[in-house]
Amino acid sequence: MPFGLLVANPAADVRSRPGQSRNYCAVGIGNGCGAGAGRAAYAAAMFHSIHLDENRYPVRMRWLLGALWLLILAKCVVVWWAIGHWNVPIHPAWVIVPTLLFAAVATGIWLTAHDD
Repeated sequence: MPFGLLVANPAADVRSRPGQSRNYCAVGIGNGCGAGAGRAAYAAAMFHSIHLDENRYPVRMRWLLGALWLLILAKCVVVWWAIGHWNVPIHPAWVIVPTLLFAAVATGIWLTAHDD
């Protein structure tokens, strides 16, 4: 069952050449531009959907990803407990937040990687 996610498309960035001003109304960004065809063209140019097909990833790979996330979450619980138990003078979030952020980035890269 595929599902979509909107992400920014940096290649469709609205940029002007040197010496030219940016015309945000041409693509419907400005406040006074309204919600006409320009806004729809901007949305189509700036965002594209990523479809994740579960047939692309075998069941074993999805189970592995789930097990690794459970391991990461267990590590976070152990770190929170250990810092409180041994009175380490830092807040547990200094360890847990980067762990979860890097895990989320790695998961996102893995899920959206393309076989070329």
